[in-house]
Amino acid sequence: MARDEKSVVKRWLDRANAGLKRKGEWEKSFEIGTCRLFYDGHQVDRLTDLAGDRVIVINKVGAAVRTAIPNLVFRHPYVRVIGSPSREDTQGQVLDVRAQLLQDTVNSIIRDPQTQFNDQVFPALKEAFWAFGCAETGYAADFADDATAPKPALKEGDKTEVDNPLPQVRSESFYVKHIPAKTIVASGRETSVLAELDWVGYYEWMNLEDVKKAPAYAGTTEGLKSSSKDPERDGEEKDPDTERVKVWKIWDQRTKTRFVFADGHDKMLLEKSYKHLPLHFLRFESQTDCFYPIPPIFHQLGPQREYNDARDTLRKLRKAIVPRY
Repeated sequence: MARDEKSVVKRWLDRANAGLKRKGEWEKSFEIGTCRLFYDGHQVDRLTDLAGDRVIVINKVGAAVRTAIPNLVFRHPYVRVIGSPSREDTQGQVLDVRAQLLQDTVNSIIRDPQTQFNDQVFPALKEAFWAFGCAETGYAADFADDATAPKPALKEGDKTEVDNPLPQVRSESFYVKHIPAKTIVASGRETSVLAELDWVGYYEWMNLEDVKKAPAYAGTTEGLKSSSKDPERDGEEKDPDTERVKVWKIWDQRTKTRFVFADGHDKMLLEKSYKHLPLHFLRFESQTDCFYPIPPIFHQLGPQREYNDARDTLRKLRKAIVPRY
């Protein structure tokens, strides 16, 4: 019996949207949006009081994060690879030589500008303080839809469109890509262990023309239309030459299958087996019955509010007792 692809896409889209709803409950419970605002320094409802004087805000949260980051990772990290003690004394092993080769290879990849290791890892590291960090790694020769592949030029105005398809995959290159926490979705199993999740993935807003011209999605984009709303472009004048589509990328850990599909589209853009999950998460404090963690900044919201209130009260008192005559 032939598979009903439309039903398969709908089932996965329903799962993904249900995952977003579950994550929304976690975001509300741990005030993820407030944690981000406190890191940025937006910690009071009003910048001035009724008298027009500026309210005092001393951002101890942001200072604590900036102090912690150098203790977690260096700007240019150096990787060391050592052999397992159980194999070092095995006769005929050349473990030290192999470990040195792996060590040199990893350090070369990290320092390659095309990998963008620092540019992509540091945003994920900072995001782990108010939510969780996530980075995707990949080998460009393995993934036809390389996340860092150059994009075709967009049409502008009434200019004639130039036939400029996406280039083929670059040879022998690795990439690291920061995945924003707000786009991550996961299955609803009550576990904090990544390997025990049924599936995990994320969505991203892509230019419609980029998706249609991607070699990886050839033959599956017929009838693909732009999504009705892109919150990242909300309020901007609609540009028909840069219409956007919401693309989901899901890794099914039960069947070891990677799915790529789009909102409002009946066909799978890509369905491919994989060996290793390329998503890597940083969670400082895991919950016992949920994949999503407890953000460190959440514990600092109360003390930060109390500190600001105390200092602002001193400001008001100091102003009130200033001699007027």
